[in-house]
Amino acid sequence: MQSEPKIRIVPNLTIDNYEAIVAQDVLEHVDDPIKLACEIASSVRIGGKVIFANCFYPIIQCHLPKNFYLRYTFPLVMYIAGLRYITRIKGAEHALVFERTRKTSINRTNIAIPLIKIIGNTINKIMLILSSIKKYLKGL
Repeated sequence: MQSEPKIRIVPNLTIDNYEAIVAQDVLEHVDDPIKLACEIASSVRIGGKVIFANCFYPIIQCHLPKNFYLRYTFPLVMYIAGLRYITRIKGAEHALVFERTRKTSINRTNIAIPLIKIIGNTINKIMLILSSIKKYLKGL
C-alpha cells in the first residue's frame, strides 16, 4: 500500500512527532471534529504543517449537520487551538493548510465554541440568503 518511502501511514498519532499531517474528508464525519482536529494538530511539531480538507456542507448524508457551523469558522477555531492559517490548496479549495505555532489547547478552544457556533450558523444563514438574492437577480 505504501509506495512512497517518505510517506508513513500510522495507526496512532504521537504528540509533537510529525512534520506534516493530511486529514482529508475526516472532520465532517465525526461527532467532535474540534477534539480530533486538536489531536491531529498536537501531533505535528511546532512549525509543522497540517492540511485539513473538510466539507462542512450537506453534500452527502453522512456529513453531520451539527458540524456545519465550521463551514466558514474552521480557520478561526484552529487559530484559537494554536494553528496559523496559511493558504488553500489550488484545485482543492476545501483543503486548508495550517502551521502549528504554539502548544495546541482543546480547553481554550472549547471555551470559544459556543460563540463560534452562533457566528458560524449566522454566517451560514446570511450566505444562504445572499445566494437566494443572487439567483433572484439573475432571473430578472
